[in-house]
Amino acid sequence: MRKSILFLLVLTLFFVFPGAELRASGFGGTFSEGYRMGQLTKFSIKGLLIKSGEGQLLLGRESTPYSITTGDGTERINPWYFSADPSVCNTLNEKAGDYVVLHYVQSRVANTFVQDTDYTVDKVYGVTRKDPVPRLYEVAKDRGGKSEGVRVGRIVKVSYKGNVNKTYELMLQQGDAGNQFKHMTITDDGMYQYAIKVLMSGKKVKVYYVESFFVFPGTRDTNYQVWKIEVPEDL
Repeated sequence: MRKSILFLLVLTLFFVFPGAELRASGFGGTFSEGYRMGQLTKFSIKGLLIKSGEGQLLLGRESTPYSITTGDGTERINPWYFSADPSVCNTLNEKAGDYVVLHYVQSRVANTFVQDTDYTVDKVYGVTRKDPVPRLYEVAKDRGGKSEGVRVGRIVKVSYKGNVNKTYELMLQQGDAGNQFKHMTITDDGMYQYAIKVLMSGKKVKVYYVESFFVFPGTRDTNYQVWKIEVPEDL
């Protein structure tokens, strides 16, 4: 019943306001936004009444399809499926096969009558392959953690997400390639902006972290706090 009502609403808006863009970024409010880096392996235009751009991004460098099993079932990590704003469809079509950086907005509710996913890509960038300036950014680290260490790889995702309390989250592709992905949390806006810069460079980095014993629900996604990101000259 709810789907029938939603479908009638979409059709009504489509015919009454033919120029309206009913995209995920404006449907149900924004849950997250961020950037992902990887190889654009598929892009297509599909739909009968309302056309939508749909694509797939293999995260990082030389990765392959990858899923994990959780208590809720199977979660697909790679490739990332997304929908596209009409303004970037031509660019995405031209860049199929290239390594790109995609900026996206994720809706709280997936409007499947308009597009296949709750992610809408609205900006497309090429990977700069240039060393970010400065080469290092650090903040105060948590004290009294369970452990601390460093992981090496490429930052493939940086996001600002949450329904009530927004948090900064990072995903690292460990090593030089492959499907070893690690989720971590950023607690500083300046670090978040630097992580975006590093992601857009495609360069390998050292990510220093502190692992907490626990985190309060709703405050962040992981118990790994990133306190320093370094881009060495020899990686």
